[in-house]
Amino acid sequence: ATFDHRTGKLYTSHQVYHIDGTLERSGELLSDGRYQTSYYWSDGKTLSRQRIFNQSRAYVSEKLFRENGSILADVVQGQSDQREIALYWPNGARQATYSTNLVNGARGTYYAEDGVTVTCEFYRSYWASEEIYYNSAGQVWQKRLTYPGNGSLTISLFASDGQLVAEQFWKVRPAYNDRPAYKALSSVALYRTGQTRPYLTITASNGIVTVPNGVNEAGQDASGAQIFNPAYLVEPASLPIPEPSMTERGAPKLVYDYE
Repeated sequence: ATFDHRTGKLYTSHQVYHIDGTLERSGELLSDGRYQTSYYWSDGKTLSRQRIFNQSRAYVSEKLFRENGSILADVVQGQSDQREIALYWPNGARQATYSTNLVNGARGTYYAEDGVTVTCEFYRSYWASEEIYYNSAGQVWQKRLTYPGNGSLTISLFASDGQLVAEQFWKVRPAYNDRPAYKALSSVALYRTGQTRPYLTITASNGIVTVPNGVNEAGQDASGAQIFNPAYLVEPASLPIPEPSMTERGAPKLVYDYE
């Protein structure tokens, strides 16, 4: 390592090696006074993470890389605990963007592999979680609203013209200690085009649906007329949205270097 001759304390460059001699991390002073620290995969050559610290050696930003060298994420530290995060698909296209802080939680957008088409917008906080899903034409087809405090999940489903067609009401409970996770359907409200009140509400007990009298499980009455779509009684698919905290898993300390 080399040190700033004025203080003898701050690095102007440094290298840290594994026991087998491969490079673990290195750093160098940039021309504008900031410091760049680079971390490497097990080969000691391929970048896994590269951080920038300001002239006072406070954390400013970083880039994360996959083991094949493709970029995984960009992180920019804002004022206080504000942080902006961008994730990338393996092809380099934008996968997701986040804005996070401890008070307001995380808000962001998730994209298809073209990096342009929005597939989901989402919001996460301690009190609530909301996800809005879009089809390939850019129309909303599903909304999810979760309140962890009271264990409720509401899933709203929309037709291709944007009209609300069904609302599912679920009771949810995360796994805790030896208690398994729990999710059960409570009821489903069904809507006709242009109506704000449901024409039919179907109830469920412990997730078991009770269909109305005279209607079979396929949603048809005795004459074969379709009363409701049975697909609306089943939880629709949702995307496995990567959480912004993934950039912090296994991350080294947020200091420009350490023992």
